[in-house]
Amino acid sequence: MDKKIYLKNIRVHDGQFSGEKGVVVKDYSGTETSGFFENKHLMDGELEVIVLQEKEGLALIKLPGIMLEPPGDKGYITVKKSDIEYRECSGEKI
Repeated sequence: MDKKIYLKNIRVHDGQFSGEKGVVVKDYSGTETSGFFENKHLMDGELEVIVLQEKEGLALIKLPGIMLEPPGDKGYITVKKSDIEYRECSGEKI
């Protein structure tokens, strides 16, 4: 069984199109940035991500797209490890 990883500390609102949601993400320092992500990457108000590296309470994650502004405008962001959750599941990876 695979594990999917979700970023918990986000705010979700309606997107510009029916297949997406607007998402506000907070990085490890508290800086907020926003972007739009396909509905398939959201579950229960959390955003599916890929963890690239974890170190000393922080995690470098790959987003399923890019944010509109820094941080996150390259598709990567550093968050607190406590803001991510690993879940057992089966299915496709992002």
